[in-house]
Amino acid sequence: MALPTSYTEEQFKQYLHNTLNLGGFADDMGWTVDDGQYDEIVNNALLYYGASDISTISGATDINKLRVAGQVALWEGVLDGVSHYRQSSTPDGASSSLNQVYEHAEKQLARVQGKAAGLGLSGASIYPPVRIYGVRYQDDPYRSTCSGDEYA
Repeated sequence: MALPTSYTEEQFKQYLHNTLNLGGFADDMGWTVDDGQYDEIVNNALLYYGASDISTISGATDINKLRVAGQVALWEGVLDGVSHYRQSSTPDGASSSLNQVYEHAEKQLARVQGKAAGLGLSGASIYPPVRIYGVRYQDDPYRSTCSGDEYA
């Protein structure tokens, strides 16, 4: 199978659905392409990517960035969709741990946000750019007064 070099909006929605449905996840949630669950996810992916029209994105590198932006938007959408899931049990001992779905989605989101940051998709990452500056105070009471030779 050849790698895609471009997507239509419908093809991208199908890609997102197939990604989510590995193991039947989308089916379990009742998500389908035709019912519109992926419409806003595609919009968010385009915003994260920095494009307003999916037809302007082409080439393996840019398609990879779009796919990763789509995965971030997808897992954010899943989190929104399952945020009401709770752990519960009935008096007869039956229990339901639907909150595990939320925890799984959080882990997947963190994973793909790391990929997004690595590709420079800063809009799709919870990790803002970090700048580290050295700070020295002239009268720092914790600054060592030894030259370092005492510990050699």
